[in-house]
Amino acid sequence: MKKKPKKKVVKKKVKTPKKSNPFIWLGAALLVTLIAMLPIFGTELLNYDDELYISQNPFIQSFNIKALFTEFYQNQYSPFAMTLMAIQYKLGLGTGTLKGISLLWHLLNVALVFLVIQRLFQKQNWAFFVAALFGVCTLQVEAVAWLTASMKIGTYAFFFLCALYFYVRYTEKQEKKWLGFAFGAFVLSCLCKEQAVAFTPTLLLVDYYKNRNWLSTTVLVEKIPFLIVSVLFGILTLQASAASEAQQTVFQYGFGERLLFALYTLGAYLTKMIAPFNLSFFYTYPIKGAIPVYFYVYAAIAIAILAVLVQAIRRQNKTVIFALLFFAFNIGLTIFTQLLSVRDVIMADRYVYIPAIGWFLFLAYVLEKIISPKIGQAVAQYIGLGLILILAVSTYNRTNVFKDSITVFSDVIEKEEYSDKKNPYLALPYNNLGIAYKRTGDVQTAFQYFEKSINSGNSYARAFLNRGNIYFNAGDNNKALQDYNRTIELEPSNAKAYSGRGAINAQNGQLDVAMQDFNKAIELDPYFTDALSNRGLVYMQQQNYEASLADFSKILSFDPKAHDILSTRGVVYDRAGKQDLSIQDHTKAIQLQPNNGNYYLNRSYVYNKLGKRNLAKQDALTAKQLGTPVSQEYLNGLNE
Repeated sequence: MKKKPKKKVVKKKVKTPKKSNPFIWLGAALLVTLIAMLPIFGTELLNYDDELYISQNPFIQSFNIKALFTEFYQNQYSPFAMTLMAIQYKLGLGTGTLKGISLLWHLLNVALVFLVIQRLFQKQNWAFFVAALFGVCTLQVEAVAWLTASMKIGTYAFFFLCALYFYVRYTEKQEKKWLGFAFGAFVLSCLCKEQAVAFTPTLLLVDYYKNRNWLSTTVLVEKIPFLIVSVLFGILTLQASAASEAQQTVFQYGFGERLLFALYTLGAYLTKMIAPFNLSFFYTYPIKGAIPVYFYVYAAIAIAILAVLVQAIRRQNKTVIFALLFFAFNIGLTIFTQLLSVRDVIMADRYVYIPAIGWFLFLAYVLEKIISPKIGQAVAQYIGLGLILILAVSTYNRTNVFKDSITVFSDVIEKEEYSDKKNPYLALPYNNLGIAYKRTGDVQTAFQYFEKSINSGNSYARAFLNRGNIYFNAGDNNKALQDYNRTIELEPSNAKAYSGRGAINAQNGQLDVAMQDFNKAIELDPYFTDALSNRGLVYMQQQNYEASLADFSKILSFDPKAHDILSTRGVVYDRAGKQDLSIQDHTKAIQLQPNNGNYYLNRSYVYNKLGKRNLAKQDALTAKQLGTPVSQEYLNGLNE
């Protein structure tokens, strides 16, 4: 019997769904971040650290890279971050461009968050969700819109995330080059901000998630360089901040209260990252003995999350453990210092820049593993997208608050001021708002805010200093002197108060007494240009021209484009009989400020002394055209 041929079984090809292009997801995260942060381009520098650390930083202005790496500046050691800013200033970039670079750092960090999450967890949707939330989180505005924060936080975060990505790559095949890249990026991160030392314990989290044996020789040895660098930068940070008064205040709390504040801060960060209500640039402490109920509510939230972490450890839920410990390790330094001391502010939005990644990773897990099975994947995705859009709108609005110092500190006072009692912790915001109004020419409003600062009950030294400056400019030297003395009494290290008092003594003809104050101011702050300039003028009056020239030359070493100092040094050179050098300085000053008639007139006097009457006459006529009073007798003498 003939066998029937077997029928061929044709297997149907099952189409596997195409994976979506990761660059589309990354592009979406970057786009929503860019739109949310757009108002940053219209913001200005703030009178809170932007001048101190950037626009008036002598190391940055003079491009003194050696000093940045070998010296502490204002109790800070962030040499690489400041070097990058010095390069930007060397290129002559304006504020708008500097803010654009700040936003660029943030966008680069968004991209790195996406790459790290995708590489480590192999989940594209998580990578998008975490990166997008990181980008549009309203608490991140402070770290992006405030240039001082961005200079350090934006750069440290970039190298931190680079190092994390490289280390994740290293754990995949143990290729030594990736470990080397990770270490190099980690060092650069530490050179930008001390918080980078949290990278070392973060490595242990990656090892844990990757099932690497912590006790193996390989894993232990590879951590040694990271640990050494962390310890070294920890010591450097302690040395830099040893003389700082930032953590001192006359309002002391007991340990129990400080523990409550630490838990409150932790709970507030976690809550405000997804519900950004009542954000402030300057969160003040509660008045002692009157701690609000919401402090306990936020503390309870923190305790609840800690309970979630404990439960995750019991169940060995690696993702939750990684996410929450990532947040804890990277916020831990800030929370720990709060237990030891009371600082100017109880919390600050910028401190969660990197820690936010862990919290958003936890939310991604909750959305997919807990919420999605109950309500459906599509609905869960809409919830995630809705949260991103809500935060983007909130961030756009919050960025507008950072327009300038007036908008920032007005917002602080609106949110932190009590209607029925004084808030002593508002002394600084009142003072800085006063400074901002003074610079607009509204001296009366400025004076009112300095008075509010003084009357806040905090005995804030710098408010006395600034009120003293108003008195000084108004010619009321007696009241100015009282305020300068009060400033020195409250803050003996205030160089500006000594310089102001010295200026009054110099006006009164007490040059020796004035010199003592100027010397003290310069001892306290060797880079304080006002004190150096005032001392240089007194030296000139005393006909000590070499000492005078040394002071003005030192200022110019910080800021070679200080045209007023160039012209003044030109006058000193003339009196010292060095007319050729005098002409050079006056000419440079004119090149930098061609519409200043005084500079032309000063050069005219020197040309006349050298017998170059035609040149002297040209300068004198130019000065007159520019509105500078020129003696007719002097002009007639040039015609003879």
